[in-house]
Amino acid sequence: MRIKFLIVSVVMFCSILAQGQKTQAYDEMETLWATAKGLYDKGMYVPAQKLFTQVLLHEGQEYSVYKDDAAYYIAICAMNLFNKDAEYQITSFIEDHPESRNSNDAAFQMANFNFRNKKYKDALEWYEKTDRLSLSEEEQSEYFFKSGFSHFARKDFDRAAKAFYESKDAKTIYGPMSLYFYSHIKYISQQYQTALIGFLELEKNPSFSSIAPFYITQIYYLQEKYDDVIAYAPKMLDTLTGSRAAETNKLLGSSYYRKGKFAESIPYLTNYVKNTSSVSDYDYYELGFAYYSTGNYEDAANSFSKIANMKDTLSQNAAYHMGDCYLRMNKKVEARRSFETAAQYNFNPAIKEDALYNFAQLCFELSLSPFNEAINAFSEYIKAYPQSPRLDQAYDYLIDAFLSTKNYQGAIATIEKMPKRTPKIDAAYQRLTYFRGLAKV
Repeated sequence: MRIKFLIVSVVMFCSILAQGQKTQAYDEMETLWATAKGLYDKGMYVPAQKLFTQVLLHEGQEYSVYKDDAAYYIAICAMNLFNKDAEYQITSFIEDHPESRNSNDAAFQMANFNFRNKKYKDALEWYEKTDRLSLSEEEQSEYFFKSGFSHFARKDFDRAAKAFYESKDAKTIYGPMSLYFYSHIKYISQQYQTALIGFLELEKNPSFSSIAPFYITQIYYLQEKYDDVIAYAPKMLDTLTGSRAAETNKLLGSSYYRKGKFAESIPYLTNYVKNTSSVSDYDYYELGFAYYSTGNYEDAANSFSKIANMKDTLSQNAAYHMGDCYLRMNKKVEARRSFETAAQYNFNPAIKEDALYNFAQLCFELSLSPFNEAINAFSEYIKAYPQSPRLDQAYDYLIDAFLSTKNYQGAIATIEKMPKRTPKIDAAYQRLTYFRGLAKV
């Protein structure tokens, strides 16, 4: 009986001793794991990887439940350490642990790693390997934003917009960023109303409150909602500097201009022209026409002069209006030069005709060459516009020019070619015939 009791006691002691050793081993393992995880969380990947490797290679049964996680963190450490075999380790982990709960996280982390390094093509390949439905809500918004941005960086805007759409309403840091890029894509795709809705929402977000109004102003302008531009833009103008301030001045000035409020447009258009290095011909034209419409002919002519020799429709209009400005300032020499330029272009037939007539008339008034330029100009006008309502006046000028040069034969030949003669022309013809006869004596 005593022997049996002794045997039972020894067995119980050994069992208790083994259990104690097992408990001690688990305690040591948990301490080792906690240390490794703590180092990893602090970004100390080299020592963390060594401890995770120790867990993975240990043959003790007490470590088996941690081996899957250890293999995962070893691969992730390699990735964060930029090891050359990091992608191989991630891929190997996924292939070797297809049922692991960490496999999807490994693919997602590898995608984010490539994204961080601006390897957007590689990032997209890894995002495609990620099961987004297995991610948390916040990770899903990150997934859609980063995959969307990867497409955006590769100029695949359709796919980018679809990805941003999925996360633009997320209540995470990626929601507003996705909404911004989604709205921007709609803006450059000329889907202005959709873009406007997004930017009006972003205007309320402190991170985008400085850029959103600039888009909103542009969209109102592109939608030809000039009253909205005039009502909206001034309140933000004082907060802008540099190119954005200049561009907003332009949009405001052009909006007033298109509403026919030329006096109101001038300060904004002037501010734009003075504060940008990229003034276009049309910018100068708008400012010039605004000055012209308010009677400031000197500044109008100065603006028109910037584009009058560019040889297009705009420059023909500018040259013509510049000629009128000089006429109103009684600068006939400059006016004649401007009308001559406008008459050389064929873009606007009505302007060409009127410019040629004004040019011929000024040649006559300035008594140039003497009167030869007037003769040539009125001859050209009569030939080009035989149905003009000013044809009689043109003939009158031409005959007077011939008389001034005592070219009686030229004047008579001109009259004889006229399809219809007035009593005044008939009387002139009689005088010219008489003078010609005297000249031959």
